[in-house]
Amino acid sequence: GDQLLFQSSATFAGTVYLGPPEGGTSANPVMISSYGANRATINGGNTNSLFAYNCGGIIVSNLNFIGSGRDTNQNSGVDFYNDGGGATRMLDFIRVSDVDVGGFGYAGAVVGGWSGR
Repeated sequence: GDQLLFQSSATFAGTVYLGPPEGGTSANPVMISSYGANRATINGGNTNSLFAYNCGGIIVSNLNFIGSGRDTNQNSGVDFYNDGGGATRMLDFIRVSDVDVGGFGYAGAVVGGWSGR
């Protein structure tokens, strides 16, 4: 049930990164959002704005994600990736709602995985 809340109307540079120990569960998800009247902005520059690696149980809402532009940023704005444990390793849910994503050359939001076999 942890929360990472960004100040309304403020811009934050860099990538929000969550690794395997930082996810939640469907019953007790980690929430990443804004507080206040307006959305906060996460400026990923030339990389992802949010990258969640091998973790689930995450809710992302009420945020703007921007990159440096489709010609200079070949990543995704919001990226969930799972390669931990092969085909039988399922992660709890993710939910992305009320976000605006732009300025990325690969995709706005992507969910992917690899079994490593």
